[in-house]
Amino acid sequence: MFSSAFCNQLLNLWKLALPLMLSSLSGMAMVFIDRLILARHSLEAHNIAVEATNVGWAFLAAISALAGISQVFVSQNAGAGTYKNIGKPVWQMIWLSLASTIIFFAISIKCPEWIFGSEESCALKRSYFTYMIYFAPLHGLFAALTGFYIGLNRPIIPTCLVIGGNLINALLCYPLVFGVEGYIDSYGAMGAIIATCAAVTVQAVFLLCGFLSQRNRIEYGTDQWKINIPTLRKAITIGFPNAFFNILEITGWALFYKMMSSLSEDHLTVAGIVQNILILSFFFNEGMSRAIIAQAGHAIGAQQLDKIPQILKAGFFSVTIFCIILGFCLFCGYDSLIGLFLKNMSEEQANTIYYALVFGCVNAVIYKYFEGIRMIVAGALIAAADTVFLLTAGVACVWLGMVIPVYFFVYKTGGSIEKALTICSLYTLVAAIVYLWRFYSKAWMRSAQLVDHDTKNFESQNFNLENEIKC
Repeated sequence: MFSSAFCNQLLNLWKLALPLMLSSLSGMAMVFIDRLILARHSLEAHNIAVEATNVGWAFLAAISALAGISQVFVSQNAGAGTYKNIGKPVWQMIWLSLASTIIFFAISIKCPEWIFGSEESCALKRSYFTYMIYFAPLHGLFAALTGFYIGLNRPIIPTCLVIGGNLINALLCYPLVFGVEGYIDSYGAMGAIIATCAAVTVQAVFLLCGFLSQRNRIEYGTDQWKINIPTLRKAITIGFPNAFFNILEITGWALFYKMMSSLSEDHLTVAGIVQNILILSFFFNEGMSRAIIAQAGHAIGAQQLDKIPQILKAGFFSVTIFCIILGFCLFCGYDSLIGLFLKNMSEEQANTIYYALVFGCVNAVIYKYFEGIRMIVAGALIAAADTVFLLTAGVACVWLGMVIPVYFFVYKTGGSIEKALTICSLYTLVAAIVYLWRFYSKAWMRSAQLVDHDTKNFESQNFNLENEIKC
């Protein structure tokens, strides 16, 4: 049924993707558990976390995407065999992450009040957001160092550290949210973000120690700590569009949840619970996308662009199987899953939103499939440094395909949450089509190469990409 070449490619992709999925699953599971704990504490605490987190994620994702561009440089250098040059771009992103402390400190002074308002009722949202911003540089540091290991096809170390850090989060979250009588005060929603920040700190410190090990200094030049302006400029040029897209994308989602909050508590509650399901299942698409960045980067560095279509086909097959399994699991267990978040609601309120949540579960599977296609193609385009396209196309899809339609057809008309969720799925469909068009147009090949080679005839080689795509 499948050729041996396809099966080998699928196996190689999964060898790299599986640890990354476990790492992402660990992180997403902790967000899910944090939300579940907060929902048990109070619905207000849960909704505070939903609103504040969606805004804060824009900044965390931006610095992570910018610093994480180190993975592209590492994978291309590894593919080209220039291992001694690997440490240099990683250090540039480390310095950039540390320097961002100044920017994030400035953001933490006025932005919380500007975003959430100065009312006393919004004080917890402002505090939650501020804590996220304080620790944003550590997220950048973590992303830069993780890119080093993943770019070398060595994901086990960051995976173990992520799981370990999230165990710390799990141990701290419940007592900080609910308190321990006589020992720890109850911090409510703030307890969850304090636990998360502590876990990120531990992860970043241990990852940095591994990066600076003697073996890595000798083999990969991780002692090249000096600032290198040409390398830094190139990394920022490639990474900034991706980072800026993350800001605008998550800002769009934050506005979506703000509109749901303004419509009614039921709209926000349903949207938040559906988001929790998407967060829990996000691990697959993220792990697969990062694995494809690494494999496509190696192929580009080794001047083997003809391998990239096969890498993507393996990714498409994988996401199809995953969404079938996800749909089956939600079909069998949606009632129990929904019930976890409705325990503290009155029977009348739970009955009001129950069928909207059932619709949300079905819609989540559709959304997840198209999102998977989009992220797989985006992985190949990021590896090829085609980030300017990802910025322009991505922002256009988010705002023209999701935010503006939700504003006019749901927010202005008082429409249902079901209509809003449907628009979100249509947005991911449009985005997937646009990204696929870009890949098959082969326009991304012009900017793909980032590392130097001994050979001078890179552009003259025939990669037979069109024949591979037709296969």
